[in-house]
Amino acid sequence: MYYNTKFKIINITISIITILTAIFSVLKPNLRMIIMPIVLMLLGIQQLIMGINSFKLNKKKEYTLLIGVGIFLFLCSIVSIKLINS
Repeated sequence: MYYNTKFKIINITISIITILTAIFSVLKPNLRMIIMPIVLMLLGIQQLIMGINSFKLNKKKEYTLLIGVGIFLFLCSIVSIKLINS
């Protein structure tokens, strides 16, 4: 259930971009180290958007969990990008 159609459209768009990025990562194995942090970042953003959606729907436990997972995934992607660049 979505708070409004904007959340639904954004969530579906990010899902499609994530799937296409993962497929591109499989097709081009030499770019896997660069693309997988991007996939993690997209998944983190998607979880944050779902957390905001749950907040708007007044689902306290669900939005706390979703925002926590989203922040964790986003931070993991930043750390992996830093490790790849060093």
